[in-house]
Amino acid sequence: MKPILSGLFALSLCSPVLAQEAGLPSDCTNLMTAVSQISASLDQAQLDEASVLASKAREDLSCQEKPVSNLVLTSVFHLSGAVHMFLGEEKQAWEAFGFSASIAPMASINPVLGTQAQETHEILRQSVLAAPQGQIQFAGNAEVWLDGKPAEIGPSIDMPAGQHFLQWKAEGQPMQNRVIRVESGEARAIPVGPGAESFKGDSFGGVKIEAKHWALIGGGAAIVTGGALLALGFKTKADFESTTDEAELDALAQKANTLLIAGGATAGLGLSALIVGPMFLEDGSPGFQVGFVW
Repeated sequence: MKPILSGLFALSLCSPVLAQEAGLPSDCTNLMTAVSQISASLDQAQLDEASVLASKAREDLSCQEKPVSNLVLTSVFHLSGAVHMFLGEEKQAWEAFGFSASIAPMASINPVLGTQAQETHEILRQSVLAAPQGQIQFAGNAEVWLDGKPAEIGPSIDMPAGQHFLQWKAEGQPMQNRVIRVESGEARAIPVGPGAESFKGDSFGGVKIEAKHWALIGGGAAIVTGGALLALGFKTKADFESTTDEAELDALAQKANTLLIAGGATAGLGLSALIVGPMFLEDGSPGFQVGFVW
């Protein structure tokens, strides 16, 4: 393999924003170091070692004592997803790529990590971009970082649906680290630090998500996902028609057919949900009121 993230490491070493300070517990992974180590293991095709390093990095999100930059956090999950993809662990790869897509929906994966990883990540990224955002709001006396970026106390914040990494630190207290999930259309109030006790259980904005809304949300996401699959299918078909390597013909033909069939079916289901859902699901259909929840 070619070196994967050498540009990132050079940037990290030069930037005080990305450089993580010392002071972590001895058994807690420095995530910037983890990115470098996972990348080196992939370069040397040491997949088992890369898998162990990636798992430890994800577990040690909970013990970080300094804000983790968005670039380093995204890189951890890009590399984790690629490791799982190389090992044939597709479910775990989708989970890692889904996390990276929600915390950095505009960031594309490095092509060096492989075509399959790139295509899978792009499908998830487009799904995140297509889904209606949720809102979160913080209350309390603390500094807050969301996906590695400073966040304000008080105002509601629009967030892509999916998992996010939340950190906060009150004066004189250790850093708190949480992985939260934001649903499409959800409004969530999150207490952080002292002074937020009365905030628990409150919702804001009076948002209620009903069944017909989920039909629209799911339908839109399915259409975008189906479109992405169709685009990949047509690209693979073009590769099949242009290749001169007979050994690749069967694999390309099978891949193109699979993508085109899956894309057409997914887009069709999405279109059906958009058309039929609102017709049969009236106002007042089953739903839920959103509020504080981890």
